[in-house]
Amino acid sequence: MPSKLSQEDQQVVNLIKNPKTGNEGITELFKREVIKNTFYKMVHTYKIPKQDVEDIEQDTFLIVFRNIKLERFRGDSKLNTYVIGIAKNLVFSWLRNQKDYVDVDSLEEFLKDRPQNMPSAAIEEIQSINQYKEAMQFVFGQLTSRCQKILKLKKLGYPYEDIASELGLKGTNTVKSTVYRCMKELTKIIESSPHIVQILKSRS
Repeated sequence: MPSKLSQEDQQVVNLIKNPKTGNEGITELFKREVIKNTFYKMVHTYKIPKQDVEDIEQDTFLIVFRNIKLERFRGDSKLNTYVIGIAKNLVFSWLRNQKDYVDVDSLEEFLKDRPQNMPSAAIEEIQSINQYKEAMQFVFGQLTSRCQKILKLKKLGYPYEDIASELGLKGTNTVKSTVYRCMKELTKIIESSPHIVQILKSRS
């Protein structure tokens, strides 16, 4: 598979692989605005404590450094996408270990981006439920795997260019139209809110 690395990405990878410039390369990588902004948006969204944020950031730093050094990163995705993906996995791993964690914000963020014709009654019913995590899991389970992937990447703040690269789409316009279609499908599912509410009530 041909490398998707830009010239700038390749220069950073080369710095990290070089024993004399490894620290310089990893520092330069983690100064990138898109990486910093996406990371801090994730940890803010999930209200992760400061100490745990520092641990996740440090673990991301070490995994990226090690994987590039050991050539486990082969350039089959953009460097920003790769780093953000590792950080995302560590964040989700932290979330899974929180006994009282309920993913309140995820469904609410999608509801904010809903098409204008979504019935207000459906929104009120969903928002009145305490178990947002189960609601989101049920709703997302009805979507195609592609819709699930593209909406998750969008929520995590991936640029449209990186989403296109990650999912093999032809460009930003294709990504935007796919997001729109997936959001319409999500709306149709949420419009069946009595069914969703009944499922959640049966689990409470």
